[in-house]
Amino acid sequence: MVQAGVRRINVSLDTLDPGKYETITRRGRLNQVVDQLGQAPKQKNYLPYATSKELQKILEKLRKIPADDRSVAEWAEYINTTGRTLQRRCLGELGLTLVEWRQRLRFLRAVEALTAGASIQQAAFELGYSTPSAFVAMFHPMSGKPPGQYRSSHKIEASNRSASTQNNETLARVRARDQRADNCT
Repeated sequence: MVQAGVRRINVSLDTLDPGKYETITRRGRLNQVVDQLGQAPKQKNYLPYATSKELQKILEKLRKIPADDRSVAEWAEYINTTGRTLQRRCLGELGLTLVEWRQRLRFLRAVEALTAGASIQQAAFELGYSTPSAFVAMFHPMSGKPPGQYRSSHKIEASNRSASTQNNETLARVRARDQRADNCT
């Protein structure tokens, strides 16, 4: 996926106005790449991390208990600041509000739970949703599919990965056995 993105950037870089950048220099090429990345769509499966100790403290709590439903004001009080300051810090460090970050965390945890075989109801309650329909209302727009359909399509992928893993483990055992046999002779 990354390689395809880099190829698309290279192709589109060649079509840009050559007068806009110093295309001969490495710095000019880098400026082109930075401009292209700025125009790229944002990914919903990426969870940014904070650099400040205070914000890290909140994010770690949420990672441990994604169902924690404290308000921004309550989280601000937890780190001895104001809600407005906390929101500015989140936007500055994460590029997201705290509520958006928590929702993205819950979405990623939901994906993990569903691909591991959890029911929609289990995933919803573990992540702090009061009803499965509230969970579905969050999940569907973020994934493009309802959770049940998402789980079904990814069970097939998971079973294929499982079979592939088993084949690799068997191959590794055969190689190890052959290696031992070679060492004995």
